[in-house]
Order: sequence, then structure tokens, then C-alpha cells
Amino acid sequence: MPIAQKNHREIISICLDFYHKLRTVKENQHDQFSQLRNETISLIQGFLGVKDELAWEDILDVLITPALYLNKPFDDIKDEEFVEFVKKRLLSEKGYHMYFPLYGVCDFPDGYKLGHATLYIYYSIPEPVQKYFDSEWKFQFEKSRQQVTLEKYLEEKHVTSFLHVSVKAHGSRKAGQKATELADESVHILRSIYDRDFLVSDYAYITEGEKYTGGLSRGKIGWIAYSNRLDAIISKLTNILTKRDPSDIENRLINAIRLFGVGTEATRPEVRYTLLTTGLEGLLMVQNDRDYLGLKLSEKVTFLLEKEPEKRAKLFKVIKDAYARRSDFVHQNPDYEPITDEDVRELRNIFIKVFNKLLELRDDGYTQIQKREGAKTVDRLVEDLKFS
Repeated sequence: MPIAQKNHREIISICLDFYHKLRTVKENQHDQFSQLRNETISLIQGFLGVKDELAWEDILDVLITPALYLNKPFDDIKDEEFVEFVKKRLLSEKGYHMYFPLYGVCDFPDGYKLGHATLYIYYSIPEPVQKYFDSEWKFQFEKSRQQVTLEKYLEEKHVTSFLHVSVKAHGSRKAGQKATELADESVHILRSIYDRDFLVSDYAYITEGEKYTGGLSRGKIGWIAYSNRLDAIISKLTNILTKRDPSDIENRLINAIRLFGVGTEATRPEVRYTLLTTGLEGLLMVQNDRDYLGLKLSEKVTFLLEKEPEKRAKLFKVIKDAYARRSDFVHQNPDYEPITDEDVRELRNIFIKVFNKLLELRDDGYTQIQKREGAKTVDRLVEDLKFS
């Protein structure tokens, strides 16, 4: 459903205001830029229909990349040019043809119908999509230690079947979310018949009416550059993971690391959201908290992370809603509100803050969550903060 025409003027005004304010932000003022960006995106997503058609990344892309798309210095872009850019990239619904490689699925007839989607062989998908995947596969080949030549590696990739799904959206990332859900549902047919998993992850797309081709490669081999600034935290977590007799809090931190790691491998936002909510429970909940679990979890997170009443009230609602939405998803509530990447990002930041807070308390001599006589415990701390 396209974004309501009546909201276009307000959204353009918000984007233009961001554009003007961005000119005053200096390169080293990262916090100021982040706050301005987040506030702007939140305002835009507050309009009816926006979250259904635009992902957080779609709005971000339009706000910070006009110089790239318009091919001119940022300071040389006129207001009228920026407004036209916003109209085209943010407020116009477009059709997207999305292609998902199903590694391990081969020899299906070209054009084979599968649920909401259609299976195609490599040589039947559009040439720009072929080039996109060839480029990604070459990157993977160069970063891995393969025992075959590049030609042989690509030849093996080319037997892959590709799942094609068509969707409409205002932005490519939202189109990817919509298409991934349809593709994933279609592949459930293969999963149920063959009793094995077939990953729906990477995709490339062509936009109707445009020559632009893009994609998202979640399956890239991860690589980072070493920085000695991380030595202390890595050493601390290594010590906890390898400890022979970890404390209650240390065990919870270990389990949180494992859950967080599994969550980074998941592609569906609702799965990551569920794992993060479960991870928060594992960090803070004890057996005595089984009654009113959502409320008690919200209370602990709130008092550990915030001091100001207004911020506490806001965070309490976020965690309470998160727990309810997790339950709705797990129990298939018919009124279930779909979980988005933005929701996952918000919960992920809270999870990391709670993790770091427990790590800090552990360094300060706290050994467990549940109250115990003669020990520094988190539940006692929360109770003191609550009534202080």
C-alpha cells in the first residue's frame, strides 16, 4: 500500500530540515549526527503506512547519499534537487524483482512454480543479476582457501537454483524484507518434503523502470581488522568463557554470548528478536521471577540502565512491549504485529547495554542475580535503586 499522498509534504519538510541541519554538523561530531539521524527517521516512520513500505535503512540511504546519487558535492546540491531526489527515492512506489540463490537446490525445471515464487536456472535470470552474484562469489573465493580454481568454483555456483519473487515497495530494503518472507514461506515446502533446511539469505534485485541493480549478501565471509583497543574486552570475555568455576553472573554472560552469536546467524528479524528477548531473560531472571515475568524483566532492565524517571518509564514500556511481542510471535497470536529490523536494532542495543552492565557489576564483586545473605547481588541492587 503506497504511502498516503497527504503525508508527502510533511515527509519532504522533515527531510529538508535534516538536510539543512546536516550542513552544520562537523565531521567529528558523530554523536550529534547520530541523534539527528535517528530523530529524523523516527519522525518519518511515525506517518501512517511508512513502516509498511520503507525500512530504516531505506530512509537512511536517502538522507545521507544524495551526493552519491546526484553525482555532485553535497554543498552544491540545491534544495529543489534534494526535494526531487526525496520524491523519487522515498515517496514513489516501485516494483522489485528479487532473486534468491538456493544453494544445494539444483536440477529443478526452469520456471518451476514453488509457493509464492518461481525457480529459475542461473542462465535464465537477468544478466545484471548474474553479474552481481558472480562478483559476490569472486569476493568469497578470494577471502577463502579453496582447493579449486576460480572457474571451477563459479561453475559449481552456477548450478544453483534461483528463487524469483516480485514485490512492490518504496525502498529496496523493505522490498527485500517483503520478498524474503514470501521466499522463506515458499521454501517451507521443500523443507517439509526433504526434511532439511534450505537457507533463504542473499538476494539481488532489479527495479522496474530503472537500470539500477542491487542486493544484500548476508553470507559474505566475515573479516575485520585487528585493533589493540579491543584487547581488554576480548581478554576479559576469554577469561570468563574458559573459567573452570564461573559464578552465576559469569555463567549468564557465557550463555548470552552464545545466544548473541546464534542471533547474528539468523536472517529473519522475528527469530533474532526472540533470541535477544530470551537472552535478556537469561541475563536477569531467576526462578522466583516466573510470575509476571515480563513486568519483572522490564523493571530490572529499567533500574539497571536508567536513572531519570522519564527515561525509566520509556524503557520500561519498550521491554514490556518486547516481551509481549515475542510471546505473540511464539504463540502465533492472530493479532501479532510483525517484527522489523528496526525493532531488532533497538532491542539489540538494550541487550548489549545490559550485558555490559553485568560485566561491570561482575568486575565490582557481584557474583549472582538472586538475593543471598552476605553476597553482592543484582536483585538487591535493583531493590535498592527502586526504593532509593
